[in-house]
Amino acid sequence: MLARQISYTAFRNLHQQTLQLDSGINILCGENAQGKTNALEGLYLFAAPHSFRPAREREMICFNQPQAKLKLEYQTQRQPRQQSLEITLFANAPKKLRADGVAIAKAKDFYGAFHAVLFCPEHLYLIQGAPATRRLFLDGAISQLRVSYAYSLSMYQQLLRQKNALLKSEKTEIQRKRTLCEILNQQMAPHAQRIAQARVKYLFAAEEYVCAFMRTLSADTEQIRMVYEREGIPCTQEQQCSAELFYQASMKNMEREFAARTCLSGVHRDDFAVYVNDRPARLYCSQGQDRSLALALKLAEGELSKRQSGEYPVFLFDDVLSELDKRRRGFLHEALAEKQVVMSCCESPAAMRAEYGTESSIWLVQNGTFLQTAHTE
Repeated sequence: MLARQISYTAFRNLHQQTLQLDSGINILCGENAQGKTNALEGLYLFAAPHSFRPAREREMICFNQPQAKLKLEYQTQRQPRQQSLEITLFANAPKKLRADGVAIAKAKDFYGAFHAVLFCPEHLYLIQGAPATRRLFLDGAISQLRVSYAYSLSMYQQLLRQKNALLKSEKTEIQRKRTLCEILNQQMAPHAQRIAQARVKYLFAAEEYVCAFMRTLSADTEQIRMVYEREGIPCTQEQQCSAELFYQASMKNMEREFAARTCLSGVHRDDFAVYVNDRPARLYCSQGQDRSLALALKLAEGELSKRQSGEYPVFLFDDVLSELDKRRRGFLHEALAEKQVVMSCCESPAAMRAEYGTESSIWLVQNGTFLQTAHTE
């Protein structure tokens, strides 16, 4: 899969810009707040229905502009002809989607055509960070591979919002609350089952690649094991994630939820743990090991995407190079050989040319403008 060109119109500080991408390594250099992350955010929006940044759609539109537009031209091995995807964002209306010029009414018919793996600074804390960070990693990776997963996740989150609103309500009589909560628990359970089973299956498949990458990074001294956790208890089989078990757990917690006024059980509270040589990485790993594991997880995401679709996704790296030492940067460079990469950094174009070679395409980003540098520079 190759992203050939992306055009930005009134998207954040990118007023009218076009970025033509090579099939290898593409590097966006520049100081902070110039538009590098905005460029990657716009590209990632074609792979995922939401930004990787905590922003509403209207916040992605340039100030005093009624709308923003993104257009991606890309190719796949199965369809070598150039294809296009378009996203138009509005301040006070739902976004509009188009594929090859044809309007797409449902997001599920739009997403899944283009795949990308994102590695941003927040992912450096995948291991030591909060459980929500790890859930977002799983949800983002699996949603690109399975439209049904994205649908179940959306429905579950919608029902969860309804349930939390009901639990916080002071106007609803308690018996009616119980009845409505039971109905919502019944509706949430099948979606919870599909979400948890997909997560367990994904972790099992990813473990193979994470182990291989970590063996290389650690000179074959570290063995990795990954375990999905429900209610803090390891869940190693898809059968343990049945709808009936989710329903029973939610009903058991009903009185506690009334007291806490929030939903206390479900896949929105699940987590996964990584073990290095049978010791929990969260407790015993160094910062360097944490970053190696985060890098291995993102590279594994790319391998699983290739296993599913038959070709590698586009790899997006947002300002993480400075957080990796020379050895890990070298490993990353080798791992990404013959793959399309778009990365941002604060180093100078000359420094990146020296590290990644004269064949890499390098842009200097200044005030929302892309300035391509010469290969001999």
